[in-house]
Amino acid sequence: MVNGETPNPVLGVQVPPPLERKMKLVAKVTNFLNEVKTELTKVSWPNRQELLGSTIVVIVLTAILTVFIFIVDSALAKLLSIILKS
Repeated sequence: MVNGETPNPVLGVQVPPPLERKMKLVAKVTNFLNEVKTELTKVSWPNRQELLGSTIVVIVLTAILTVFIFIVDSALAKLLSIILKS
């Protein structure tokens, strides 16, 4: 071993420590991306009809919540203006 270099099992040659760290990082990232790809094949993706139904539910509930917040905000604003006028 020269200057802390370790033999690389893949290349079979001496690799400087900074390069070895970079190679390990690339191997980890590659392994992670392969695992992500494998897990994504296991996901149960919704079909078009399920997706449309869920989208409609989200839009309707958002509209209802918007109206509710508007009413509560208006009532509290009116109440606060009455309290502050006194």
